[in-house]
Amino acid sequence: MRWTDGGTPIIRILGARVLVQRLPLPETVASGLYLLGREYPTLARVVRIGNGKRLGERRGLPSFKGSGNRMPIAELCEGDLVQFAAGEFQKWEFARDWAVMPLDSLELVIKEERSEES
Repeated sequence: MRWTDGGTPIIRILGARVLVQRLPLPETVASGLYLLGREYPTLARVVRIGNGKRLGERRGLPSFKGSGNRMPIAELCEGDLVQFAAGEFQKWEFARDWAVMPLDSLELVIKEERSEES
C-alpha cells in the first residue's frame, strides 16, 4: 500500500462508505498499570468520506453508471469520531486499524468542535 506524506492511504471512497482509522488501544492506565486482555475500542476517526449513495438505489430503481444523481453524506465530516458495533470493524478491515465501512454500520457520530477562521 502506498502512503502519502501525511500517512493517509491514497484511496478514493465510493458510494455511502467512509474510510476510518480505529483509535489506538491504550496500553496503560493513569497509574501506570498495563492492561491485558482488553477488547479493541469501538471508536474510529473518519479519514475520508464517500461520494454518497445513488438515488436510484435508494428507491429500488436501477441506477445508471455515471448518472451523477447522488445523495451526499452530510452527517459526517473528516476528523469526526464514530462508534461501531463490536465485531463490525473486522468485517470491513483491509489493513491493521483501517477499514472502509458502510454508512449503515456506524452507530454514533461524535462531532469535533471546529473554530471558524476569518
